[in-house]
Amino acid sequence: EDSDPTADLQGDAFGQEADLVSQVRQLLLEYGEGADLVAEFVQNSDDAGAREIAIFLLADTFSAERIVDPRAASLQGAALYICSDNPLSSEDIARMQCVGHSKKRLDFGSSGRFGVGLNVMYRYCDCPQLLANNALHFFDLTRSYVAKENTKRGRQFTIQKLREHFPDSYAPFEVEQVIGRFPTIFRLPLRTVRTELGLKMDDEIVRAELRKASAIAEKLLLFSRNLRRLEFHDGATLNVIHEATVAEPDKYHAFFAGFPTSLLELKPGPLKHYLARKTITCECPESTTKGEWAIAHRVGVTDDAMLKVLQE
Repeated sequence: EDSDPTADLQGDAFGQEADLVSQVRQLLLEYGEGADLVAEFVQNSDDAGAREIAIFLLADTFSAERIVDPRAASLQGAALYICSDNPLSSEDIARMQCVGHSKKRLDFGSSGRFGVGLNVMYRYCDCPQLLANNALHFFDLTRSYVAKENTKRGRQFTIQKLREHFPDSYAPFEVEQVIGRFPTIFRLPLRTVRTELGLKMDDEIVRAELRKASAIAEKLLLFSRNLRRLEFHDGATLNVIHEATVAEPDKYHAFFAGFPTSLLELKPGPLKHYLARKTITCECPESTTKGEWAIAHRVGVTDDAMLKVLQE
């Protein structure tokens, strides 16, 4: 049998590889708790142009007979759904595949936009799912559910392929609460046992953390540019709606539209000022409250020396 005479001269595979699991664990320690997860999704979705986000905690379970991979059976149980009315771009989805790199530090016009911080979704689950752009995306960081060894850490399937060949994997996205309403749906199947990414997450833990997130919803809407409505649902029950309206919306959006897209585009000059007025309403079954807010915005840099410091 012939062999490659140069094989022994090529050496053995060697090189540095990122320990992505450790990076995500460290990120989760920095973010703290579930309220931070909601805040991160709100910031990212707001930057992407979303006007409405709805969060559902659903305890439904689904058949695991016809799924994309037998290892994915544990994804067919209770889950947290984070849904947005804004379609995602291909660039947004590509950015989500980055764990250890972020351009957010130089991005003057956004507070998130699906960068590194979005990996806080691993707080609740080991294999987040995203239904967007006519495909279902599995983020399989540990290659334990759908990804194969020595391949990318995830897989994606078109909706057509799912319906034809793996209908049970698509079934969680056909529940009446979300079907046909949202173009972008993150589904976080709750972790049923402790793993290298985190602790077991049952319904009661997540429910308690969502209450904390709802308590800071007014603050999240206060500083959002596009987001106007944030809903929290527990199963079929709508717990609370937070809704924001802005006075003189044309002037408000014109002010933000004039922002440079990054620090690299910022030029020395007079500071820009704008005083925005927002009304934020919190509606729940027991009561409705309303708050009036004034937010002073000021942006710019007055001299070259300060600009250099910022860019460095």
